[in-house]
Amino acid sequence: MPRLRLITALCLLPAGALAAPTDEAVVLPAKTSVYLGTMTLALTPLIRSGTRFESTYTAKFFPLVFFGEQGRFWIGATDADLARVAKGETVTFTGEAESSDHEKHRVTGHITPKDAASGSIHVRVFVTTTEAIPFDSTYRFTGPPAAPGGK
Repeated sequence: MPRLRLITALCLLPAGALAAPTDEAVVLPAKTSVYLGTMTLALTPLIRSGTRFESTYTAKFFPLVFFGEQGRFWIGATDADLARVAKGETVTFTGEAESSDHEKHRVTGHITPKDAASGSIHVRVFVTTTEAIPFDSTYRFTGPPAAPGGK
């Protein structure tokens, strides 16, 4: 009988209530309009390492495809940040993108959870000290529950 009560209770929980932030996240490619064209940012799955999520990126500028770049990308994510995400709170972050030519770009933004496993992400990649290109997309945690301190 206790098992039946547990199953009944689990079925009554809202969708996503058992989901939690994990050590892996997928961000869908994002596109934004810029002067003379559009810019697309695509990230490989972000993997948590210590207090940050790391990935590689590809940025493409259309119609001038030779202005694109690729490289490494990371954003900060402490255990406290992930706990706030699990509670449904918006979390701001900072990070960095470094192109394969070793050009560094400051990254800022925030994530707004829709539920404990997914939501929206706003990323600003700075191309100068004051000018940034904004990207809006969605994210989804995809791995097993996060270990304290990351992998």
